[in-house]
Amino acid sequence: MDRTTAQKALATMPYVTKQNLGVLLDVSPATLNYRARRMQQTGELIPLRSGLYVPAPSWQAAGMTPDGKQRLLEYLSSIVRFPSYISLEYVLERAGLIPESPFAITCVTQKTPRIYTTPIGTFVYRQIRRPELSTGYDIVKYRGLTMDIASPAKALFDALYLRPFKTARDTKTYLLETGRFNWDALVPRERRRFAALVRSTNVPKMRHILTLLQKENIL
Repeated sequence: MDRTTAQKALATMPYVTKQNLGVLLDVSPATLNYRARRMQQTGELIPLRSGLYVPAPSWQAAGMTPDGKQRLLEYLSSIVRFPSYISLEYVLERAGLIPESPFAITCVTQKTPRIYTTPIGTFVYRQIRRPELSTGYDIVKYRGLTMDIASPAKALFDALYLRPFKTARDTKTYLLETGRFNWDALVPRERRRFAALVRSTNVPKMRHILTLLQKENIL
């Protein structure tokens, strides 16, 4: 494939792997390493992690719509570390449940935790090992592709599940005070989803949290 054709193909791709880049450029492995480095230096490729890039034209095209770049970053989070789904602070802030805007796209994976800092954004992956807890997210379309994003109820479940609490008093203080949750933002449907998640997963810690929130007339 000639250079012009390869560039046009790259411009339509939300991401490209080093292997796919080699096919597009039709070069040897040794030449591919040089070309990949050179394309990063010239700004044609934006590195995400080893062997994974965003073509610069694709990133620039995403900026043509108000939320295009953010939507692309959300989709890329599922590629940078697969499988994973967007959850935790990123979803909680979008739902209005917490006041702080996260510095990264926060995700949950069954794999080991990782943080990837890239020229276009940061991706944080936290680990929940138990496969039976990988439920409660929605499948969202992106340019004919799909990504997984937790519902606010699931994001809340994940955040509380991952947070260590030493005592019941610590738990209550965090839920009612230091966590700075805007419980009014948790709409009735999500309240029901949270309670259903707790009951279906049957995690003692989460059952205690549900009981406490119900006693405080939050749920």
